[in-house]
Amino acid sequence: MTLDCADAVALAAFYEAATGLVPAAGSGEDFAGLTFPDGFFLGFQPVPDYQAPKWPGQEQPQQAH
Repeated sequence: MTLDCADAVALAAFYEAATGLVPAAGSGEDFAGLTFPDGFFLGFQPVPDYQAPKWPGQEQPQQAH
C-alpha cells in the first residue's frame, strides 16, 4: 500500500519510530517505505501541492494506492 504525502522521508521516519518497522531498501527522497515482518510493504510517495483529506468530504483526490 502506498500513501500520498507532502514529505515521504519525514512520514516514513515517523512511522518507523512509532512502530519499529524496518525501512525498505531503495527508500529515498522521491519514495520511502517500511516493511512489516510478514512482508507487507507500506510506501510513502510525495505529491506536489499535497493537500490532506478532510473527512468526510471527498474534495481531495485519491491518497492511498
